[in-house]
Amino acid sequence: MKFRVLLFLVVFVGLAACANPAQQARAKAIDQATTGARNTAAKVQDYLKAQLRPQTFADTLKSLSDNYQSGEVTVHDSAQDPAGAFSALVVILGGGEAGGGGFYEQVDVRLCVKYSGSVGDNGHVDMADTPCPDGLPTQDRGVQIVQNVTLGK
Repeated sequence: MKFRVLLFLVVFVGLAACANPAQQARAKAIDQATTGARNTAAKVQDYLKAQLRPQTFADTLKSLSDNYQSGEVTVHDSAQDPAGAFSALVVILGGGEAGGGGFYEQVDVRLCVKYSGSVGDNGHVDMADTPCPDGLPTQDRGVQIVQNVTLGK
C-alpha cells in the first residue's frame, strides 16, 4: 500500500512538472522581458539625471533613443519650458526568451514611462507609469509584444 501511494506521488509530481512546458516557457520569457524593460527604465532615468544642463536638455530628450538598441527606447513625446521643467513619454521594449520541454518562446513587453523634472543646479528626474498611447505596433523585429507592463511588481 505504501509503495502504491509513493508511486502515485512520484507520477503526480512528474506530470505536474511537465504539465505545460509551453506555458512555463512563455511565463519565463515574459518575466525576463519585464525585468529587462524595468532595468532599462532605471538606466534611462540615470542617463537623464546625468544630462540636466539647461542649454542641451531638449536635445538630450530628442536623442535619447540613439543611446539604446534599435527600437528598445522610443521618445514618444517630450516638452521643456523656458523655466527648465520638462516631461517626456518614453516607450521601452523588453525582450525575453525561454525554452524547455521542447518548447521555445520569444516575446517582448512594453513599458510606458513618464519622465519629468527640472534642469539646472537643483534639477531632478522623476519617473512614473503612464498609459501607453494608442496605435503602437504589436510586433518589434518580428517578435510579438505580448503585454504592457508597469514599473512596479
